[in-house]
Amino acid sequence: MIGMNAQTGRPLSGVEHLKQSIRDIVTTPLGSRVMRRDYGCGLFDLLDSPFSSSLVGDITLAISEGLEKWEPRFRLESVAVHPAGSGKLSIDINGLYLINGEPVIIEGIQV
Repeated sequence: MIGMNAQTGRPLSGVEHLKQSIRDIVTTPLGSRVMRRDYGCGLFDLLDSPFSSSLVGDITLAISEGLEKWEPRFRLESVAVHPAGSGKLSIDINGLYLINGEPVIIEGIQV
């Protein structure tokens, strides 16, 4: 699939396009996209909760559900959530690019 780099406007394809898509899904709150209210994931509904292993499980589930619904080129293998200071979280996502079997690692998604 060929798309457009959200920062530069240049063509983007392959695993880099997939990574951009994953970041977009994870950082888009449900209900915020006009004409596609179910796009994104439920991550932002969880962010006011105290950091705990239960919160990490809920975040992992929200990300998994969003990616399963909106990104058929990707199979999620793991999600790691770390406190990043100042009330922020840092999220790392690992999985597989199903088109060619290439591992995909996305680190440091800050929310």
